[in-house]
Amino acid sequence: MITPTLKAFSFVLFLAAASAAHATVLQVANNGLDAPNCGTKAAPCRSITRAIDLAADGDSIVVGPGRYGDLDRDGTLGEVNEEGPETGAMILVDKSVSITSSTGAVGTIIDVAGFNRTGVRITASGARFGKAKKGFTVFDSSGAGVNIQGAASNVVVEGNLAILTNAGFATGGSGGGQLVQGNVASATTEGFVLGSAGGSLARGNLSVVNSIAGFDAGGIGTQRMEGNVAIGNDSFGFLAGLHNAVELVGNVAVGNGQGVFAGNGGSVTITGLAALANVQGGVHNQGTPAVSVSASNLVGNGAKALGGSANCGTINENNPLTATNVFWGASTGPGADPADQACDVGNQVTTVAPFAAKPFKIKTKVPQP
Repeated sequence: MITPTLKAFSFVLFLAAASAAHATVLQVANNGLDAPNCGTKAAPCRSITRAIDLAADGDSIVVGPGRYGDLDRDGTLGEVNEEGPETGAMILVDKSVSITSSTGAVGTIIDVAGFNRTGVRITASGARFGKAKKGFTVFDSSGAGVNIQGAASNVVVEGNLAILTNAGFATGGSGGGQLVQGNVASATTEGFVLGSAGGSLARGNLSVVNSIAGFDAGGIGTQRMEGNVAIGNDSFGFLAGLHNAVELVGNVAVGNGQGVFAGNGGSVTITGLAALANVQGGVHNQGTPAVSVSASNLVGNGAKALGGSANCGTINENNPLTATNVFWGASTGPGADPADQACDVGNQVTTVAPFAAKPFKIKTKVPQP
């Protein structure tokens, strides 16, 4: 005998199975054609845009290696087999679909060169763009490489590479639950920009040699950055707390202008940070009401901090800063070389006791560029 509860559970499983059975996988390939009924393995579409047009919510799109965009480079999008012509974006993801590549980002290129627009704009809740080892390279965009906008929620952007874009990856709009994971941004203005009003998570990403910031969590919602690595970014590894509360957990900042900069916004909580050899300091508080640092390593920072007069692991300029249970580069705590100092400007006082006598093990897992 099947009880009512088991009957209901069986009905839910039946609906899930029925939904999966009706989901379609559409194929896109460089030897495809944008015919009215393209998308099969035998007759793939040529453009990602055409596959999205044919897809329904819940469908998957698998894209073969090659180049997608303005195929004849005549400056006009939307011609036969090309992406576009949506205003402001080369590819618009306005359905709850999963878009992945078959061979990964290295061989699957979305070329935005010559167009004043975003590479990929996502406006549909539940959409996915890329997957570990199944992502895309978005190249040469004056806008963001990949941008989540509107009311879209629970969007996943994973396994992609953004090169020579304005922002590499950006979350915005009113939606929440955005996950930006396992991506690489290089030679952009800001690698990752978190601004979703509903909150977003950047996890396990790599941001290297960008002209302003590796990661910018300056939006109005609560943003979280977890297990990311910022290397060699001109101004900031992590820019936090400009308008909102930000959580940083298990991140690494090496050789940036500043490791973490917090200023004039919401609270910033930093746990498990490895800030190493950042030129202007490891953690800089310039006005955020509450900044706390714990279980972190601040080593070799501040070669040019405060006019080159101090080796600053932290710089506290306007508000109280707490940096306890921190390894400063020596077992004796903050101070002169080989340790980093807690640099207080004016009448500010940084709380440093108790400090850690040995470095913490901080591990991240990020994709290779």
